This record gives sequence, structure tokens and C-alpha cells, in this order.
Amino acid sequence: MNLTINEATAGDIPFIVGILTEAIQYKLNHDDTAWGSRAFSDEEVSGMVASGLTYIVYLEGKPVGTVRLQWKDKLFWGEQAPDAGYIHLLAVAPDMHGQGVGAKVIDWAVEQVAQNNRKFLRLDCRADNKELCDYYEKQGFVQKDTRRIDNDVLGIHYTAVLYERKA
Repeated sequence: MNLTINEATAGDIPFIVGILTEAIQYKLNHDDTAWGSRAFSDEEVSGMVASGLTYIVYLEGKPVGTVRLQWKDKLFWGEQAPDAGYIHLLAVAPDMHGQGVGAKVIDWAVEQVAQNNRKFLRLDCRADNKELCDYYEKQGFVQKDTRRIDNDVLGIHYTAVLYERKA
């Protein structure tokens, strides 16, 4: 599988909005409201792209996914030593589900974390999404904690599992 991952640009905004919209619907169909129930706007995605932390995943030159790699995560993890990277909004095109793209993106993120002299890749997911929890555990993540997430601004309210994988 010939995947490349590049920092997103303004030209990628329509793709990111589309793939995140598909991912939100997929999550909602699986009773997972961790990303809320409405699509991200062009303005919100533009802000994500401007941060320099959002990436596009390409297979054979075709965009098939997106991910954010952050260097701190106060909302989910609180204050932490600068020893980790945190992935969010990992989404893969529906026709690519089950083909190992997500696993390759996670491996890429682990490499980025190691190259930045950090020890761990961390993420969170909704605790009652057993399928997603099982997936992350198969990718080498270990549950470190659970945390209640209540954010009225983002419209998210659930218990999250906090996962960590050594880089």
C-alpha cells in the first residue's frame, strides 16, 4: 500500500469537510456522538488547516483520509509533560474501511512522535464504542484512564477512554 501523508492546505478544505461529514454520519450510525451530530463548517476546517496540525492521507495520489496530530491536548488529557503526540479526527473514506489505511496512519503518527523526541502517541475514543476501543487495542494502544468529557461549546458529552501507545 503506497500511502503518503502531507500537511493539509487551503485547497484540501472541501475534501476534509466531506470526509469528516461522512465519518460523523458513520459514527452516528454506530451510536457514537463523540464528534457531535453536525458537520464541520468550512470555517472550522479552515482554522484546523491554518493550525498546521491537519494532514491528508493519499493512496496512489488520491486523497483517502485525514488526521490531526497535536502536541498537547488539554481538553482530553489535561496538563501533561511534553512527552506525547495526540491524534484526533482520524477519518478514512468509506470505500477504504477495512483495508489497513487507519493502521498505517497510526504508524505514521508514531513515527512523527518519535522524530519529535516524544515517547507516546495518545488518543481518546468514546468508552461505549466497543468496536473502536477494540480496534485501537489491536493497534497497540493501552488504556490509561477514562474521563468524563462535557463541553457545551463543542456539544459533546460522554465518557472517553484515554489510550496510549509507545513510540
